[in-house]
Amino acid sequence: MDVTRVTVTRVKTSTILPSPAEEDISKSIYEFLYPRKEELPNDKEMTIFDHLEELQERIFVSVLAVGGAITGYFAFSKNLIVFLEAPVKTQGVRFLDLAPGKFFFTTLKVSGYCGLLLGSPLILYEIIAFVHPG
Repeated sequence: MDVTRVTVTRVKTSTILPSPAEEDISKSIYEFLYPRKEELPNDKEMTIFDHLEELQERIFVSVLAVGGAITGYFAFSKNLIVFLEAPVKTQGVRFLDLAPGKFFFTTLKVSGYCGLLLGSPLILYEIIAFVHPG
């Protein structure tokens, strides 16, 4: 019978300290995320009414941008609907106009969705610009 010996050795575990470069990186990240008060630009105290007034202005700008985009798309809605029907026109698929005024409401929907899509970057910017200083 062949017997093999197995020896077990214990490895001493020690805590691994971060290198000075890693400490510098983590310190700079912390300072970037949590700057000192004197480093903040245009730092001023605002009341709740000042915040609401700023929010009102940002919503007004967003609504104007989306409204302008919807108006622009509504002016060219016929061409836009032809463009949207083009991929499936060879299969005989078209927008249905079963009720009076249905085409008008279809053009409103298409213009609205396209205007919202075109205005979404400005809406996102306004949201970020309102929330970021906080």
